[in-house]
Amino acid sequence: MENQINNFLVGENGDFVLAYRLLLPEKYSLGESDFDMLNTIFSKALKDLPDKSVFLKTDVFKKKKIDTSDFAERNFLEQERKEYFKNYDYVEHETYAFFILPNKTILNKHLKNPFRSPNADVFKAFDDKINSYINEVTNVINYITSVKLSDSSQLKFEALENDFLRQYYSYYMSGFQSKFNVDIRKNWSNLQIGTRYASVLRMPNEKDLPDDFNTFINDDEFSSNQTKFFKGYGDNFSYALKFDHIYNQIAFIDEHKKHMNTAKKNYNKMLSSSSIDVENKKLA
Repeated sequence: MENQINNFLVGENGDFVLAYRLLLPEKYSLGESDFDMLNTIFSKALKDLPDKSVFLKTDVFKKKKIDTSDFAERNFLEQERKEYFKNYDYVEHETYAFFILPNKTILNKHLKNPFRSPNADVFKAFDDKINSYINEVTNVINYITSVKLSDSSQLKFEALENDFLRQYYSYYMSGFQSKFNVDIRKNWSNLQIGTRYASVLRMPNEKDLPDDFNTFINDDEFSSNQTKFFKGYGDNFSYALKFDHIYNQIAFIDEHKKHMNTAKKNYNKMLSSSSIDVENKKLA
């Protein structure tokens, strides 16, 4: 691999993953136009990724208590402040972005002879794809981080270290329990991770979503007649849930050219049959 990077993982099936921490603007710093802009820049950026690649945005919300052991206590006010916030409950939020290149080159389920020497050309071709993918992801990130929002803030990506990724995997699969690893058991009625119980909610199909919706909604909890605050639809799954949880958004990059060619063919068919029915010309 020509590119010297540490923020990657390779799955046992050969899938290649680039991982980043995504630093978002402050919660109530976004206006109406900002939500529209964020939606637009991600849509434009992700469509330039290779066909069949996957983008995963993971928001991790972890319930914690404030540690005030390092708080100053030089006077009465500082002492009271330290005591007030001691073990105060809060929800910690971290956002991660994963760019995944599925392996379609090395993996061969039909290989019959396990003692046959691997073909070096196959691995070289996969390395070439990885190097190309790294450059494409870099271009996507550069585009996203170049856009300034209304308050001049920008999104930032920080590469995750390989050691962190390995720890994160165990942490994730252990239900946010960092001091030890546990088994996941799936019973008929629940999903159990150690002594904790988990549930999974998903919306895998577009038909499960409303026909029309904006990129933002009013935040009625903090808005007033004088001041309006806004939030994205995903914010309903954020701080309002006062327990450990994960909110995943997954984008599968489909074959753009294939769908474009299909659309062009349908257009030409409708246009050529416009002489039969005028409505066909309108539909085209």
